[in-house]
Amino acid sequence: MKGQSRGECVKWQVRTARDLSTVALRCVLMSCLAAIALPVLLVISDGVLTAIPLVEAELCSWSLVPIGTIAIEITYVRILVFHLWIMRLRTTSAASLNAS
Repeated sequence: MKGQSRGECVKWQVRTARDLSTVALRCVLMSCLAAIALPVLLVISDGVLTAIPLVEAELCSWSLVPIGTIAIEITYVRILVFHLWIMRLRTTSAASLNAS
């Protein structure tokens, strides 16, 4: 702190806290992205494994249960992806606010 006034030191600390918050937001975003990758992979693999027996069978009442559960899983994953997209937009706007 030699040769610096107290105001310069405080400005440096605020800038560092802003940089730290931007890095923290990006880390949270990457953690969410990694967390959502598994449900997406599970829905895709479940869809493939469910479709294999349904291809050879006729469309009847027993085949509606797996189709319904796949539709519910796809809906939930789409909601998660939508929320991740909104979080990414908020992170980008927060980072741009910190930069100014």
